[in-house]
Amino acid sequence: MQQFAFISAAPIKPVAKAMAAAGYEGYYGGKLIAEEAVARHFGKNGAVLRPGPIYGTRAVSPRVSIPLGAIGVPLTALFETSPMRSVATALPLNLGDLIMPWVSVDDVAGAAVAHVLGKPHSAENKGSTSVSGGEATVVEWDGIRRAGEALRSSAPPDVSLFWDGGCPLCKVEIAHYKRIDVERRIDWVDITTQPDRLVAAGVSFDDAVSLIHAVDHSRGDALRIGAPAFMAVWERLPLPWSALPPLLNTAPLALPLVEVVYRFWARHRLKLSAAARTLERGSACNADEQACDLKKTK
Repeated sequence: MQQFAFISAAPIKPVAKAMAAAGYEGYYGGKLIAEEAVARHFGKNGAVLRPGPIYGTRAVSPRVSIPLGAIGVPLTALFETSPMRSVATALPLNLGDLIMPWVSVDDVAGAAVAHVLGKPHSAENKGSTSVSGGEATVVEWDGIRRAGEALRSSAPPDVSLFWDGGCPLCKVEIAHYKRIDVERRIDWVDITTQPDRLVAAGVSFDDAVSLIHAVDHSRGDALRIGAPAFMAVWERLPLPWSALPPLLNTAPLALPLVEVVYRFWARHRLKLSAAARTLERGSACNADEQACDLKKTK
C-alpha cells in the first residue's frame, strides 16, 4: 500500500484558544479533520507530522525574501535546551506550548520524504491518531528533526568544498568542520591531493589556492567563491555555525564586510600563521616562496 505523509501542526493551545475566540477556529479544526482522514485511509502507512513554528527562507517575491531562520535558529537553540524544556513542562495553562522549539522547513520536508520512501520509523515519536479502527503514526518536533537528519545523512553531499591542504591553519579549521559534519553533508576536497577534482568543477589550481571555492550541488551545482563558499558550508553544519548565514544575510553590509575580512585573511593567511613552519607540497606558497617567507617541504 502507498505511504502517505500529511504535514499538520502542533496544537499550540494558547494560540488555538485565541484564534477560536477571534473566530478562526477552523485552522486547527481543519488539521484534525485531515489527520483523521489520513488515519482512516492509510492506517499505519500514514504519517502525521506535527511541527510547531517552521522556519526557512520565505520568498515574498522574486527579489524579496524573508530569512526566518535568523529568528528560528537562535530561538530553537534556546528552546530545546534542558532548562527550557523543564520550564515548558512546569508552566500552567499550557503556556509551555509557546516555547516549543521551531523546526526547519528542510527537516519537515526530510521527515515527509523519509516516510514516503518507507524509511524505518525509529526516528519518529511514539504516538498515533485513530479513527474508525484506522491508525497513523504521529511525529512531533523532535522526531521530525531526527528523521530529517537521518535522511540527509544517507544522501549524497550537498556541497563540495575545495580547500588548500598545504595551509596549516586551514587544516585546523577544516578538521574542526569535519568533526561536526556528522551528517556528512559536505565533500571535503583537498586540492593538493585531489587536483583532478578541480577540472570537473571548472576551477583552476591557482584560483583555488587563492580563494576558497565550493560547488553547491543542492542549488544546481552553483559555484561559490570566498565568503559565499563558507556560507554554503555553514548552512549544513550544526549550531552555532548554521545560525550565521541567516544572520549575515539579514544584517546590512554584514556579508560584504565578511568578504573583505576573508580576502585579507586569504591573501596573508600563511604569513599570519605562527604555526606554519613548513608547507605541504601544492600549497599557495609554492607559487611564491618569497612572499610566504616560509620553508617548503620537497
